[in-house]
Amino acid sequence: MGAERLLVALLGSSSEITRRVGDRLFPLEIPSGEKRLPALVYARITGGDGHDLSGGSGHATPVFQLTIVADDYGELVELADAIRKRVQPFRGWMGEDYCGGITIQNQIDRKLQPVSGEERSLFERDLDLMIRIRQ
Repeated sequence: MGAERLLVALLGSSSEITRRVGDRLFPLEIPSGEKRLPALVYARITGGDGHDLSGGSGHATPVFQLTIVADDYGELVELADAIRKRVQPFRGWMGEDYCGGITIQNQIDRKLQPVSGEERSLFERDLDLMIRIRQ
């Protein structure tokens, strides 16, 4: 399954998260035509593939940055809490891969100024998620 698909499947299996974002979970960026918020964007920021003297160890600890984008800060906080409750306690099998746990390593909040022609400000929260996976 791999760490990326595991993360997407884990987030998509939470009714609390999907109730808030629907299908708005995107790799790398929000598509230019998408105006609905909140939305989630994910990107791998470190590889984290494990190696030993004989080559690949079968273990990996990649870090993904999950960015929450919302036009209401309170909604952003509630969604971040739902994500935290879903990912941090998870340990177990997802497809053929075993996840030994997910740790939120860092969190950064930003308020983005309105783009020309837009009236609303946007809020972002980056969550850096380290996924311990055995492949």
